[in-house]
Amino acid sequence: PGWKLEAVGGGRVSDEVSTLGALDSQVEVNEEEEQDVVGRLMRATALAAGEGDEEEADLDVWMMQSLGRGALSPQQEYAAAAAARAAAAATQPPPSLNVLASAAAGAAAGAARAVSILLTYPLDTIKTRKQLRLPPSQGKGSLYKGWFVRILVACPSQACFFVTHDVIVAGLKGAAAFQDLGATELLASLFATLPSNGIRIPAEALKQRLQAGVADDALGAAKQIVSEDGLLGLFTGAGAMLSREIPWTVIQFVTFAEVSETIAVMQGGQGLTVW
Repeated sequence: PGWKLEAVGGGRVSDEVSTLGALDSQVEVNEEEEQDVVGRLMRATALAAGEGDEEEADLDVWMMQSLGRGALSPQQEYAAAAAARAAAAATQPPPSLNVLASAAAGAAAGAARAVSILLTYPLDTIKTRKQLRLPPSQGKGSLYKGWFVRILVACPSQACFFVTHDVIVAGLKGAAAFQDLGATELLASLFATLPSNGIRIPAEALKQRLQAGVADDALGAAKQIVSEDGLLGLFTGAGAMLSREIPWTVIQFVTFAEVSETIAVMQGGQGLTVW
């Protein structure tokens, strides 16, 4: 047949996932199945133009039923299912963005992060004191010095990350170049890391002063930094921290996206969700 799924959605499906004509020579499709495929393509194209029944848009199911049959390799099944999901997405309006829900999810993630920070904080204090090579007389005091600063920014920084991430994802949904979930997550997580760390970096600077014992409280540490280096002193080490946080976050979210896609193919339906 040499048909292309690119027809679905009026060409809004990217070439990387839409062209399935190359699979024709490798997949045995009898005449009845071929007619079924063509008919469903026509109905899906009509749906993309604003006509037809939305129930006909379940492309994941018919793709696997019409072309699966055990005749496709795992790689071909992945390509076919990815194309079907992309085509189905092209026929539906993008989901509405709920900023409050994103902020709430981020705050919940921040609360979970706060618990992990609290449990491991003594180890972080020991690490900081070792890195600064403090003399025994100075490297003393509670191993929990400065913990409140880190806990205080956990929820707002994570909420900021999730809201920024979801706004970027919603903005990229309609772009043909970002039909691939991995590419979308790469950009969204990269740029969302910047404002969230804009909250965390000053807190990190205050925390380290408290852990080192050069200040008695967060306010005193802030006054010391501002008097010595100005307001920008609160962002000392920002480059080093971002060079760690950006790849760490991007790898997490892109890996999640790719694993979710793989699970969706294996289950013949939806993959994982972020929350």
